[in-house]
Amino acid sequence: MDRPHEDLIRVDTSGIGVRTAEGEGMPTLHGQFAAPGEWTEINSMIEGHYFERTAPGAFEKTITESVQNMRVLFHHGLDPRFGVQVLGPIRSLNADTSYEVDLFDTPEIRSLLPGLEAGLYGSSYKFDVVKEDAVMRPTRSSWNPKGLPEVTMTELKVKEFGPTPIPAYKGTTAGIRSATDEFLLRSLVASDERLQLLLEGIRAAALAPTEPEASTPEAGEPQHSDAEPNIRREAKPSWHLS
Repeated sequence: MDRPHEDLIRVDTSGIGVRTAEGEGMPTLHGQFAAPGEWTEINSMIEGHYFERTAPGAFEKTITESVQNMRVLFHHGLDPRFGVQVLGPIRSLNADTSYEVDLFDTPEIRSLLPGLEAGLYGSSYKFDVVKEDAVMRPTRSSWNPKGLPEVTMTELKVKEFGPTPIPAYKGTTAGIRSATDEFLLRSLVASDERLQLLLEGIRAAALAPTEPEASTPEAGEPQHSDAEPNIRREAKPSWHLS
């Protein structure tokens, strides 16, 4: 799959919350920013259209080796009130991506507390794909009737995470969503060069030969196979916008 593998963004719309601290101190932010093992459909202008899941253990290396380099930001640093202000130090971050963050006591962060207490924010994270397995032509199934490619990410590098507003158009259903388009396109409007690069990539994709659709399973054939994927790669992006 010729798609970007750096600076991808996912949003967990199930919400996050805060735990009240003893005394008058600031509460602790807590949540989980990924759901390893669950398939979700990614339909992105930038990333493409496919099914994706995160393998159990995909976050272990980045958490073990790089947690000290991760930052907790609001809306990936794009909100004008906060910018890249860090919300607080990471108290704990586990292999299942559940976390606790001790919030700093600032007016901006205090303004988030009513929404956090009401469960109105989702949890979002930015990451690079280090390793993945992909089945380009899987057997059609009830949840993947078109036989879209299925990608299992086996190793990820997390750069930052934190609370983000849950847009109304995403609905109220819990789950992981791609927000790469929203954040990347917002950064492109400030740069003619990067916008031109994106447009050239879209034009090249539109002119590329169309892949044949996956064949319809024969009678008695299993609807989905967990056989060894037919592509295994260490991600090297074909293009990257920074």
